[in-house]
Amino acid sequence: MKESKDRSLEDYRDYLEELQQASKKIITFAKPIIAAINGYALGSRYKLALACDIRIAAEEAQIGSPEVRVASSITGDALRLVQDLIGPGKAKELLFTAGYIDGKEAGKIGLVNRAVPLDQLMETTKQTARKIVQNSPFSIKMIKTGLSLARELNKRESEVKAGLKHDGYLLMTPETFVEVLEKMQCGILDGSMSLPIAVDGVIEQIN
Repeated sequence: MKESKDRSLEDYRDYLEELQQASKKIITFAKPIIAAINGYALGSRYKLALACDIRIAAEEAQIGSPEVRVASSITGDALRLVQDLIGPGKAKELLFTAGYIDGKEAGKIGLVNRAVPLDQLMETTKQTARKIVQNSPFSIKMIKTGLSLARELNKRESEVKAGLKHDGYLLMTPETFVEVLEKMQCGILDGSMSLPIAVDGVIEQIN
């Protein structure tokens, strides 16, 4: 975060684009990704955690976006994700004040799925992963993709109602939606599934 003050506009643009691309890779990854949050999840770490499908935090973890303190900003994906999780009012409060909240508070407002004592963080995260991998990988992928598509459709519909530029985007009918999901079947019906967990930027596989 401290480097933001010294970045040129070009470097800053490149930084934001790289961060947004990393977030998109997490969001569109075929398998669910669980973030285990400990210590300080600020700035880029916070944004990457938002992109994960499930977030489990240590109770004493510190979470927030201090960008306004250093004349920085956050990516469009992160803005949308934090509003989806906690609503625009609470999102504005946290972003405008650059306030930090601990894991307990994050759990109360829905920013993380749950908060647990630090010594239970990894085991709780792995237990959640094990519950997921017992289920159909095809169904999991369909549901994850379906949720993303539904969010995008709601966004586009809101833009249309608001009279915003739509860039020729064609709203999917339910029939088209089903066709897209059916095409996903190819190559993922092998009955096996492993689940990545992101811990401080390191991906750990849970089988």
